[in-house]
Amino acid sequence: MSVRSRLRSLPLLTAAIPFCLVVATSATAQTLPVDPGRVREAVRDLPLPPLSMDQPEPDGPVWARGRDYKARFDATGWQFSCRTNAEVPAVPVHFAAVGCSIAGVPLPCEPAVPVQDGNWITYEHGAVRQLLEAREAGIEQIFVIDRLPGRGALQLSLAVKSELQAEDLGEGVRFTGPQQAVHYGEAVAIDADGRRCAAPTAWRSGRIEIDVPAAFVATARLPLLIDPLVAAVPFASTSAANVYTDGHDIVWDASSQRYVVVYEIVFSDGDHDVFAYRLDADFNFLSGIVIDTSTAMWERPRVAYLAYGAQCLCVAQVGSGPGSTTRTIRARAFNNGAVGSAFDIEVPGVPGHLPGDKRSPDVCGDSNPVGPTFYTVVWENQTAAGIDIHMKQVAQTNALVNAAPTQLTASIAIERTPSISKSYGPAPVAAQFAVVAWESRLPGSTHSDIRQIVLSPTGAILVGETVVDGSGNNDVRPAVSSPSLGLPAAPVGQQQRRVMIAWERRNGGAPDIVARVVDPLTGTGSIATNLTALDTPLAAQGAIQEHAEVDCDGYLFTVVFHEVAPAATGSLDVRASTFQLDPNGALALESTAVVQNSARVERAPYIASRYSSSGVPDTRHGLFWIVTGASPQLWGGNYVSSDAAGGFTIYPSGCGALSISAFGSTRIGESFTVASGAASGLPGFVFGNPFSLYLPQCPNCEIGVDGVLVGGSTLALQIPPLLSLLGVVVSTQAFTFDASGPCLGNLTLSATIDAELYW
Repeated sequence: MSVRSRLRSLPLLTAAIPFCLVVATSATAQTLPVDPGRVREAVRDLPLPPLSMDQPEPDGPVWARGRDYKARFDATGWQFSCRTNAEVPAVPVHFAAVGCSIAGVPLPCEPAVPVQDGNWITYEHGAVRQLLEAREAGIEQIFVIDRLPGRGALQLSLAVKSELQAEDLGEGVRFTGPQQAVHYGEAVAIDADGRRCAAPTAWRSGRIEIDVPAAFVATARLPLLIDPLVAAVPFASTSAANVYTDGHDIVWDASSQRYVVVYEIVFSDGDHDVFAYRLDADFNFLSGIVIDTSTAMWERPRVAYLAYGAQCLCVAQVGSGPGSTTRTIRARAFNNGAVGSAFDIEVPGVPGHLPGDKRSPDVCGDSNPVGPTFYTVVWENQTAAGIDIHMKQVAQTNALVNAAPTQLTASIAIERTPSISKSYGPAPVAAQFAVVAWESRLPGSTHSDIRQIVLSPTGAILVGETVVDGSGNNDVRPAVSSPSLGLPAAPVGQQQRRVMIAWERRNGGAPDIVARVVDPLTGTGSIATNLTALDTPLAAQGAIQEHAEVDCDGYLFTVVFHEVAPAATGSLDVRASTFQLDPNGALALESTAVVQNSARVERAPYIASRYSSSGVPDTRHGLFWIVTGASPQLWGGNYVSSDAAGGFTIYPSGCGALSISAFGSTRIGESFTVASGAASGLPGFVFGNPFSLYLPQCPNCEIGVDGVLVGGSTLALQIPPLLSLLGVVVSTQAFTFDASGPCLGNLTLSATIDAELYW
């Protein structure tokens, strides 16, 4: 079917030229074929850093994390912990101050403050310098002795504290416990000439003692090195694969044109770490970033981008270890070149902070490059009185805007799982807003509703708490997009910026994904729509759909989720579906794609549009999800919300030699120009709907447009950002009146240019 035969009428306003267009309309959603090609540049099995070094606070401890261990270095000494499985806590082995004697005479050795240089840590104890080299497999410990007051047998001793069981193996010392073992290797003494001698290493009364024979010390040329290795003894169940959780998120860094993925990985029970990946626009791995490798329990990391300052902020709920019942909200900012210090957003006991267990954080950024702008962080606060949603704002400098949080909810209902827009949308500031949505359940009720509140970029409440869905269904775990572009040329307050709110509906049986697209400032929008009815036949036959995440490309809204067919046995797949509002204000499916489909379990997808961070409409989104199995992995790729290919085509109408050309973009929201080759006479255009009519007076002259007449030799057209224009074809035909026209003696008509509008 040609583009000239699938049209209907629709009024369109452009550049002060009123005209009518024709588009197809239907209130019934089409079932579209799956298009795996819509997910591009997929990446899989990204590398965990083999060794990472970090100092989260300027005066705090230094942390090293290797393949199967982590170590902490501070003024009390250093400790070493093994990676375990997710059910067993890691028990550290702490090595304290060093003692040294020569021929039985103690030498001065004092506690020291560690100094970091790359992956080397130095303690200056006086008579002994302790060097610790962090390696992928363990810690190489080197004792350096530059001076000796005399010669004789040399003994080094370390005070050790641990709840692990110590055993002297005769060739080093091993500390063992459930799913973990730390091996302190047999030492070797090396002098400045490279001569080597075994240095027996033994466990005696809570200390590790290393003895260098007197005969070797007597002839050794200084400096003398004593070199043991401390390493984790891997267990098959802990070293076979990394253990990822559903805690990950993705954002587009518009300044460096990079994707940033934050993810949570299990080190042991009660100790989860958070890292970040930097990926280029095609999802090629660039670098890893340490967010936290301490022994604290960092969970549910979320990330947002602030254009002012060109940086990202990762937030997480943080517990002190296994069984922790009170969590705080912590954060860490980073940009393309540096990582800032970790800091508290909300922690009990500090003036202005509120008591409670803080969980499920989310964070909103801002695409406005003109400051000051702020991150907005939301979380659920649990106390004996109930569970409410709280909020704080963070400046680009990491400073808290207010010490005390803003309590967004204060009802008797239990309010949980808050989600906030990824950004406030593009400037101007007066048109920006973010939506916070959460699930709300009254005491004794069997179902939850979805509620929302609207915030300004400065944290002011623009619209108080309202109901998104109070249908009596059990609706949980909402997700909110960034606001759409709307009508940027319209006055503030009339721009009709919208968000999509999607959630899980769990009424028993297979859960579904339900969504609304609303203008939260006016309260108008679509009804709550079960997206199952708008998706593929697989979904319509009762697929289990869970874990909705959503974002906006400026005009269209994309929902990602995982699903499983009713007949499948444990095989989850990831799907992305893109929607718009049709002319009747109902949700209509634009496209759908199986992002990942295999016999493995693909789950917990997260999405971030480039538009959310840049404020410029863009069809490209970043996706990330988990693939579980014998070797769990994180996978990701670019998703294109619209791959429609609009543009210009020539329809061979007209009569005479008048030329016509067009240049620019036929994407909605952009502009194009049509130019006539008329060099004389009275030139103009007919602009409007595709049409075909031969003039009775001139049977060889075809009119290709039904529209309005516009004078001039060029016609500039601005396409309004209206989703109802997707797929519309507008036509332009040039004419000129002069003394030599082939029709009626003075009329010349060009061919017709058809412009198909797309997004």
